[in-house]
Amino acid sequence: MKLTEEQQAVVAHGSGHARVAAVAGAGKTTTLVARVLHLLASGVPANRILVLMFNRSAREDFQQRLATMAPRGQRLPDVRTFHALGHRLTGSLTRWGVLPERRLLSTDWQVERLLRQATLEVLEDPAQRETALEADTLETLAHFCGLVKAEMVAPQALHERLDFGDESRHFVAAFQRLEQLLADHGLMTFSDLLYRPLCALEADPQLARRVQGYLDHVIIDEYQDINQAQLRLLATLAGREATSWPWGMPISASTSGVAPIPRPCVSTSPIPSAPPSTTPFRPPSATGMHWR
Repeated sequence: MKLTEEQQAVVAHGSGHARVAAVAGAGKTTTLVARVLHLLASGVPANRILVLMFNRSAREDFQQRLATMAPRGQRLPDVRTFHALGHRLTGSLTRWGVLPERRLLSTDWQVERLLRQATLEVLEDPAQRETALEADTLETLAHFCGLVKAEMVAPQALHERLDFGDESRHFVAAFQRLEQLLADHGLMTFSDLLYRPLCALEADPQLARRVQGYLDHVIIDEYQDINQAQLRLLATLAGREATSWPWGMPISASTSGVAPIPRPCVSTSPIPSAPPSTTPFRPPSATGMHWR
């Protein structure tokens, strides 16, 4: 594996958190693989490393590259998406009796059916109902409900912050009714895979300590797209012991939907509750690419 001097510096970085940023095609994934192999060669047990990828396709691609480049017989670390991590954590908290068991709604039409029911139950006026049940309005309501859980904010606060239009005045009540319907029927959405365990862990420090201490290194791909639920769950699981390694696009290329993410950094402080600030370093041989 041939790496530039700057890539080698990233791979061999010592203690402390670090954020690596580069444009698409700059060799981010190759360097990430090299970093993981460096940690393994340095004696870090595979089960003390967690790699989080943005989606299933990226996870499968990374796993294949890692397996190809690793020495034969090398035990490899866990590579997951955030939702897969949340699913596993939800299962553990359910077995411990912390969370009631719920069935995951895996299709959009199942969620839409509950959104329709919630809408009808919070609106009485026939004209308002007709508008609220239009496909575009239901889609916007679904987006609103997802944002509440992704950004970990109260629905009223989010509704006041964002302009969803005049047809959205029932959104807060519909969200609250949807939550009750999900609980009554023992159901959950994909957003709940992170939202439910995070709420439980943040409400109980003793429970949070129970899931900490298992990781030394956490590597996060596509960090520029991370939301508050993902960030706070990561900070909770890693605690103050694990080293965080976010990887992603430069901030100028980020299109965060709710709030801009600050610039990246190399930091030796504990994992922050929000993405940190930056000190850049640049490779000499690549136009349009920089590592941070």
